[in-house]
Amino acid sequence: MNSHLKGSLLIVAAMFLFALQGIFSRIIDLEFKSFFAYYELFFLIILAIIIISTKRYDQFKINHSKPLLFSSGILVLLTTTTYLLAYRLTTFANVALTHYTSPIFAFVVAI
Repeated sequence: MNSHLKGSLLIVAAMFLFALQGIFSRIIDLEFKSFFAYYELFFLIILAIIIISTKRYDQFKINHSKPLLFSSGILVLLTTTTYLLAYRLTTFANVALTHYTSPIFAFVVAI
């Protein structure tokens, strides 16, 4: 399998899994804090398995950008929190529309 086809299949798989987040957020009957904790724990376990199985530890060394990396992690955590909470409080259409138009807002802020 060539790299272009493999990349395309990985993008489709990521889109499929990303779409499942909202469905699972609505179906699973847990308090939001518990749901989010399990969600992040599952992600951490999968990430650890990938890092250990590929044996590429040197790629995960933290260099001089520790404050920037920490800030980025906080922003990803806040983004995921608000995204999953939005699925619980509003419709899928509203969440998808705002999520996929967010690059436009990022572009405007970056100007």
